[in-house]
Amino acid sequence: MVEGNHSSIDLLDDTMSDSVHLSDTEPAVPEEDVREEEWMDTVSSNMPEAAAETPISKSSNMKLELTIISGTDLLSRDRNGLSDPYVKVKLQDKTIYRTKVIEKTLTPTWDETFMLHIDSRNQSLAIKVFDRDKFSGDDFMGMALVDLSALQTGRPTDLMVELLPDSCDLEEEYEERGLGEIHMRYLLHDESSTVVCPPIQEPKVNTSFNLLNSISDSIESLMSNIVRSDYADSSSTNTSEWDYTVRIVIMHGQNLLSMDDNGFSDPYVRFKLQNEKYKTKVKNKTLDPKWMETFSLHLFDHKSWQLDISVFDHNIAGRDDFMGRASLDLSKLTIDRTHDLNVHLEDEAGSLRILVTITGAVSSTDHETSASTRDEIIRRYGLLNSLKNFNDVGWLQLKVIRAHGLSSKDWGGKSDPFCTVELVNTMLQSHTSYNTLNPEWNRVFTIPVKDIHSVLEVTVYDEDKDMKKEFIGKVAIPLIMIENGVQKWYGLKDKKLFSRVKGEVLLELDMVFNHVKAAFRTFNPREEPVLQEEPKFKISLFKRNVTRVRSIGSSLVSAKNFWQSLVDWDYPSKTLIAFVAFMVGVWNFELYMLPLTLIMLFIWNLMVREIKGTSAADDMVYFVSVFSTELRLLRKHNSMLVFSLRFSLCYLDMFSV
Repeated sequence: MVEGNHSSIDLLDDTMSDSVHLSDTEPAVPEEDVREEEWMDTVSSNMPEAAAETPISKSSNMKLELTIISGTDLLSRDRNGLSDPYVKVKLQDKTIYRTKVIEKTLTPTWDETFMLHIDSRNQSLAIKVFDRDKFSGDDFMGMALVDLSALQTGRPTDLMVELLPDSCDLEEEYEERGLGEIHMRYLLHDESSTVVCPPIQEPKVNTSFNLLNSISDSIESLMSNIVRSDYADSSSTNTSEWDYTVRIVIMHGQNLLSMDDNGFSDPYVRFKLQNEKYKTKVKNKTLDPKWMETFSLHLFDHKSWQLDISVFDHNIAGRDDFMGRASLDLSKLTIDRTHDLNVHLEDEAGSLRILVTITGAVSSTDHETSASTRDEIIRRYGLLNSLKNFNDVGWLQLKVIRAHGLSSKDWGGKSDPFCTVELVNTMLQSHTSYNTLNPEWNRVFTIPVKDIHSVLEVTVYDEDKDMKKEFIGKVAIPLIMIENGVQKWYGLKDKKLFSRVKGEVLLELDMVFNHVKAAFRTFNPREEPVLQEEPKFKISLFKRNVTRVRSIGSSLVSAKNFWQSLVDWDYPSKTLIAFVAFMVGVWNFELYMLPLTLIMLFIWNLMVREIKGTSAADDMVYFVSVFSTELRLLRKHNSMLVFSLRFSLCYLDMFSV
């Protein structure tokens, strides 16, 4: 259970004020308007007679601990398209708790916990959501009723309630898009002892006495938080486990419907999977939007695997226009595999391109490849199958065992680490190990290899709330440097792989590939990553490039002047030496001398590296990146000289393996 504001509230008789303050400094709860009171009267009239007439007793034998965690996809009530939501909790027309206001959001996170004593379970708890307005009355956003008789006792339980409209407002919004949901967690248990609430004291004139009471209450609340924190952490671990992690990348849309007068739309995408709802950013004035947004969702095996996708046109004034929908059955997709899908909207309303990856959230060391299976894989990528499916170059199995010595990212000196595995456009993710700096994942990933010159990236993150993650460290491993079947510790580096950071990760890799297909792929365009970040303009980089261009220009001018001086015989001795060297070179030059010169340069750099003691893996990462970039440029030419350069580089590449 997440930490929140803990306070014990006893229900009093009808003389108690309708507003309950958590501290002396908290402002009074504003009164609801006439429409809300009429709605509550209707609800109260539908309650059982005993529950409606029985006053709240000063003694109770049931205690309810309720945590208001977060809200999802709430209604927009402000002009900026957002809201300032807060929650009121009412029991028998009495406000017993109010959360803090979360400004400018439709997905607020409160994480506030309070306790209340109840004498009867034949009543309902009203959960109301409001949008705070500074200069007018607060706007009603929806409500839900929680039947106390349906709650289980003795263990913490998560509860997701759907907000409903009142009797005369928000009906259209509810029918079109819904009013959102509130995520709560409750713990209901019996209390053998009778709890008596002290009588309410009138405000005292002595301000020093009130100040001492306020300090005492604050210390008591702080001690309660400390005592309850251990229990909250243990309970959240037991109740928040999921079976799979779903990573969805909303890439772009094509041929969407025009909904505005200018012939364009302002589209955004909403999607829902089980109890989780998310939406993308709005792209203005386009029918072919590009989002490139990534979302991580949790999937429970016993619930529906249906992914509902909807596209809307954003309107500044009025309701958003519906543009199209589609449904995707995730149960038909392969686990631990990235799927590139082109989803067509209903009624020919366009299409969306998305990437979906479903990763198991539990350890999977029992799914390691057996010896017989590996022999079959070796036969599949043998020389006899070299002319089949040139895109299927090889097979890679990665075992992410554990990590140790990670940097702490959370309060208390701990982290909630998980790791992601990326190979070009294949993106997989492990489960999260909570509250540790030495996680054990024991995950086995199987990845198809399309290019032997690709680089495998393993990144460790710290999981935070609201889909956020914090970078811990990263490892880059060229596929040509893999040592099969060897468990090896890899030191984590920063995002740019320039310097070391705290922590190491233990990996074991095994790769099988076809050498003929790998060589053939070398001379073909590489698979480009779909999530490449758009380059941003940097003034420092621009100045450095301008300086380089000036330096190259001045060098070319100097070379031209020197060549002109040789032609004009300004220096007869230099001209004669240059002429003799040119004749000897043309007479004795052969094509093989150029790659031989490159080999001599590589040998020289190898000797320098051995003397300096540079890491071979770091050099190979740099070599692969530079080689891949240069090779893409050389593929535009078809001369024999370029072919010899490619052959020599590929030969050195295979020789280094």
